[in-house]
Amino acid sequence: MPRAKMAAIGPADYIKVFNALGIEVRAAQTGEEAARALNDLAREQYAVIFITEDEAGRISDVIARYRRELFPAIIPIPNASGASGLGMGNVRKNAALAAGSDILLGGKEVL
Repeated sequence: MPRAKMAAIGPADYIKVFNALGIEVRAAQTGEEAARALNDLAREQYAVIFITEDEAGRISDVIARYRRELFPAIIPIPNASGASGLGMGNVRKNAALAAGSDILLGGKEVL
């Protein structure tokens, strides 16, 4: 079975650790660089793309276009300064859609 390609997008000094794990890295300091990197990685058929929350926030419109597709899975990760909650918010929303209710917090119906 072929191995799924993974990549990380964010500031070079923060994402270089992903390279040590065998994950492709694409440095991005601006929203324009992050959008270009995301579009390139999607076109190159990467299955999982980690992106720092700062960059994800800057290109939320670009990410939204990929949310309708099966791949790539775009995973926001905390920044060097800590988590903003964007990543956990997406996990909570996706879990609620899959389960039909907010199983992580509150148990409210979403469908």
